[in-house]
Amino acid sequence: MKRSLKFLLVICIILPWGSCKVNDQSSGGRPPNSQSGTPDHKAVTTGYSDCDFGVKIFNEHATGRIIDDLNEIKSRYGSLPSELKELYPAARASWNAALSSLKHSYAKDYQADLPDYRGPFEDWRNHNLSDDQKFFLVLTELRYGPYPATSLDLAKRGAWAEKANISERLNAHIRVALHGNCQPVVAYKVKDLLNPKMLPQDLENALD
Repeated sequence: MKRSLKFLLVICIILPWGSCKVNDQSSGGRPPNSQSGTPDHKAVTTGYSDCDFGVKIFNEHATGRIIDDLNEIKSRYGSLPSELKELYPAARASWNAALSSLKHSYAKDYQADLPDYRGPFEDWRNHNLSDDQKFFLVLTELRYGPYPATSLDLAKRGAWAEKANISERLNAHIRVALHGNCQPVVAYKVKDLLNPKMLPQDLENALD
């Protein structure tokens, strides 16, 4: 079972988020002899291996994907563009605050409270946006190119918009990794395992 979960972790790093929902057929999703835990006892498992795996994916990759994008941009341009560095403190503050709130307030219908810009994406610079939202738009443009407004591929356009919208980016991770895998689990057991990686204060030293 441990070997299969390690394999799935590798798959989830390289495949779209929809591939990260786990269906553990070998044990019905519940590992044998698991401890149920109590609200005042820090558990090491939710009692469901698919939920445990979803929480692990969330903890590592909600923020980890942002760091990956930044590393790719730094590698491509030789250094991080100044606009990205100027917007980073606002993005870091909002993102980390949302993750901290999630840790304390997680519920099965939880949604992060963040700026929710829905476009138009092709001329977003003409709109008055907060710096935290601007950061994710600049990040997405530098990493994936301009918004594919003329593309007939709706999935491609949707994926770009999801990455560029700070609210939808985090809520997509919550929806797929946590809600998608932890529906049978009471919320406090999920909260016990939530320990998401935060965006670092010293960005330059955190990158490869």
